[in-house]
Amino acid sequence: MREHKKKFIKNSVGLLIAFLITFAFYFIICSQYGQIPLKFGIQWLKPFFDAKIEIANNQTSPKLILLGGSSVDFSISAEQIEKELAIPTVNFGSTAELAEYIFHVVKKAAKSGDTILMPLEYHYYYCKRKNPFQPVMVRDRYLLYYDQEYYQSLPLYDRVATKVSGFRDLIRMMDEDNWDYEKYKKIDEALNQNGDENKTEPEHKPPKLKEVDWPIEFYSSFESNFENEYCAKKLTAFIDWAKENDIQVVATYPTLYDFDGAYYKGRYPEIFRLIEKFYQDRDVPVLGNPYDAMYPYEDFFNTGYHLHSVARVEHTEKVIELLKEYLKKRGFEL
Repeated sequence: MREHKKKFIKNSVGLLIAFLITFAFYFIICSQYGQIPLKFGIQWLKPFFDAKIEIANNQTSPKLILLGGSSVDFSISAEQIEKELAIPTVNFGSTAELAEYIFHVVKKAAKSGDTILMPLEYHYYYCKRKNPFQPVMVRDRYLLYYDQEYYQSLPLYDRVATKVSGFRDLIRMMDEDNWDYEKYKKIDEALNQNGDENKTEPEHKPPKLKEVDWPIEFYSSFESNFENEYCAKKLTAFIDWAKENDIQVVATYPTLYDFDGAYYKGRYPEIFRLIEKFYQDRDVPVLGNPYDAMYPYEDFFNTGYHLHSVARVEHTEKVIELLKEYLKKRGFEL
């Protein structure tokens, strides 16, 4: 009996040691996998952010910063706003997959006296804290390789969850067809002098848009207390930071495929009211309404969030009119 117990303990210790070695080896791999230039990855984002930060820092303050995901990058023209309002304007749109990280990066570009206009994608109001069982996102890859300082500042649970979720990414790493050097090489051509996305003319549209199969489904996540969700709490912290640094935050709504009026039905109107109340409770002005930022299928470039260049002009004019009204209330002469 004693020999049987010794054998069991010996085998258990051996398995534990093997597990720990495997786990440590896996962590080492995950720490390095950001170096692989995946199409679904982050290789292009570093020069992309560097370019936008440089554009912003070359502008004199007070300036206007457009902050959000890719719908901002594609759907609003900072160049057009700057020309019409004579206010230095920067397009700081990137990708909504970065979640709360955009609030960290824009701090490198915003200065006292600036105004930040946020047409945040609806994802920002209900996205949850990272867990080990979620798919790998652009944010995870980017932090692991390009911003260890921010990654190390995260709570232990978030750091572990980010690395563990990388396991499913290893399969993509092995497929060279997923590697993409071209976007990295063409960042200078992709952005204009204000940080707007170039080459989005209607004639360059792909045959079918992405993310247009059904309306946004956030009913199950979006309750009256959504401000306690991970990203919403990070947004609140960012608004507090802006106030402390004499930076004005203004909210508006992101561009979205209208789905033939689907967003007028069900709980959507209630959800939009909750978003407006979220900002009102934090003394953040809200410009316009969500329906003015919704457009038909033919106005989009490659996804149900990205307007093509012609529709972008139309939408930017709407944004300019909203900004004029807001700035006049603040005493600006235009």
